[in-house]
Amino acid sequence: MGGVPKGRLPAPETGEPLVVAAAGLVRELALELVLVGDAVAYVDLLPGIAAVSDAPPGIGPLGGLAALLEHAALRGATYAVSLACDLPHLAQPSARDALARLAIASAPVSAAVVAPRRHAHAPWEPLFARYDVALSRPVVAHAIGRGVRSFQRLFDDLEVHRFELSTGEISVLDDWDTPDDVARAHRSS
Repeated sequence: MGGVPKGRLPAPETGEPLVVAAAGLVRELALELVLVGDAVAYVDLLPGIAAVSDAPPGIGPLGGLAALLEHAALRGATYAVSLACDLPHLAQPSARDALARLAIASAPVSAAVVAPRRHAHAPWEPLFARYDVALSRPVVAHAIGRGVRSFQRLFDDLEVHRFELSTGEISVLDDWDTPDDVARAHRSS
């Protein structure tokens, strides 16, 4: 992204940094806010925010998930919700509704994860998902120990309950991976 951390990019609807929009939504829903990963890029935007480093570091997003689940376990939480900081459409009302439903979604007691898919054969969306701490934490640790670095591969080892998004909510899953994604979003807003 040209050296700019993704969470500092301006949201197309509001112009505020994406991580600030995400934090505002999480706080609005009265969920505990924890920044996972390298917080240095965001401390000026979110002063006083709780932050945890990837555990272990250097293995990609699964290290972040492991850290989130460990933090949740230490806090006695039953669930942890992961929300990527590169989701540009969190200012839309449908994003609030979708995240609120995800946080309380019912699922079979054996489901370790509640996550959406864009369609039946699409990959799972692990960074807009809710994790049962007790069920997913040991599986994540075991997968990391075996060298697994892919969420999709991890999800093969977990029972995942599909979280349904309406047609109006599906854009909440859009993320920014390239400068072209950002340019496209700003042209269409």
